[in-house]
Amino acid sequence: HAAALAAVLALYAAAVVTLSTALPRAADRGIHTLVMLGAVLAFHPILTLLRRTVGRTIYGGRADPARTAQQIGALTEIAAVIEETARALRLPRLELRDRERIRATSGTPAPTLTTTDVPVDADGRLVLRVGLPPGRPRLHPDEQVALNLVARTLGMLIHETELAAELRTARAAVVASREEERATI
Repeated sequence: HAAALAAVLALYAAAVVTLSTALPRAADRGIHTLVMLGAVLAFHPILTLLRRTVGRTIYGGRADPARTAQQIGALTEIAAVIEETARALRLPRLELRDRERIRATSGTPAPTLTTTDVPVDADGRLVLRVGLPPGRPRLHPDEQVALNLVARTLGMLIHETELAAELRTARAAVVASREEERATI
């Protein structure tokens, strides 16, 4: 951040010097002031864009948790949701766990990572175990918001997947019973 800010300030200072040397010395102070104000207004969008770009590069999607959760919510595969969440939030490790096992994972396990759990469902059966980047003792508040939003979406996706599996099983049982009934008749 500091290097980018220093580069923008140097560029701004160069533009101010160039503009002030381009204006004749005899020009009214009001003209000089208006030109410098125009330079400030022209640099504001550049600075905003640079700040956003650097923030996205360093922090991923944590600066805009709702947008990150919305993009991830469009995915329909549980493993893809876990992988994309870890990528978007720049997390070294992310696991979807239930009481018995790891259901999906992203990143490599490292025993030195600090972890924290984010509940996925109301009864605590499913959790997102988040491996934090080295040197970070806890989640950033924006990461917590994004993970909570993703957890809700993930909980609904898991519930939908489980209901679809139950429906397939029930349909197969109905077909089998009909076939058995036909064979009996």
